[in-house]
Amino acid sequence: MATPWLGDACSLVDAFRAGDLSPLEALDACIEAYERTPLNPYSYTNFDEARRREAVLKAIGDDWDPVEVLAQEDRAYAMLYSNLDDDQQRIYDDLVAAGVLPDRVAGRVTD
Repeated sequence: MATPWLGDACSLVDAFRAGDLSPLEALDACIEAYERTPLNPYSYTNFDEARRREAVLKAIGDDWDPVEVLAQEDRAYAMLYSNLDDDQQRIYDDLVAAGVLPDRVAGRVTD
């Protein structure tokens, strides 16, 4: 019988990084505790989805940086729509105005 993590979130992340506990082990311990309690503390559970998300994050790996990924996407977008000739720019502007393409707005986190 596993016990759910009783420490704070930072110490849980430290345990993950140190290899003392895996996210799946922590998830399974919480699910086991939930299933043992007579209190019915949750109105909705989707344990299969939680396990799927854990597997996705494990496959992505520890070096994945979502902020950098967004920054790279923005750079690729800027390159794709740079140096347009007049006709291409008109079509691009029409597509932005129609809501087909997103408007480039400065001030986002990745800008």
